[in-house]
Amino acid sequence: MDSFEEILVVILLSIYFTGFMLKNMITAIRTKQSIKGKSGKMNLVILNFGILIYIGIFYHSDYFIWIKWLDYSVIKIMGLVIITFACALGISTLITMKDSWRVGIRPEQKTDLIINGVFKFSRNPYYLSYDLMLLGIFLEFPTLVYLIFYLTFILILHLIIMDEEKHLIVQHGDSYKNYKDSVNRYF
Repeated sequence: MDSFEEILVVILLSIYFTGFMLKNMITAIRTKQSIKGKSGKMNLVILNFGILIYIGIFYHSDYFIWIKWLDYSVIKIMGLVIITFACALGISTLITMKDSWRVGIRPEQKTDLIINGVFKFSRNPYYLSYDLMLLGIFLEFPTLVYLIFYLTFILILHLIIMDEEKHLIVQHGDSYKNYKDSVNRYF
């Protein structure tokens, strides 16, 4: 760790991941069932998220081709603001989901359709928080390799969202269709 920004990023990511792990454990205990769906895409996302963060924060190398025109204090401050917002959005989403939280699709489990709180503004606020978190980290540690991984990550998350939307239409029918018509996928 060389700088205050790197320490702050690690603290924010620790809060974000601790919230995620606690939510997984609490929901599994409260519902007395597994909350993890069977999704190769989701496993890939979780693995890549960890690798991307490790690369961005702990492994500063010239091999990753630093994008010098993004390596300025103002851009790094924007990155920190985005990371902070993403952390708040992610934690807020975890709280709002209550016992409907799942990691991936579990077709055999019926959950409530959550449309309040942050879900009034985005149908996928937790995935949006992932996207924003990684954007902020990229702005903090702007490398070409990290940018390529980040763009790939966004694509994989979008494909997961598309799968989940199909599942939610089957599970919630017209309620989800009406919600989908009134709230945007991301913003």
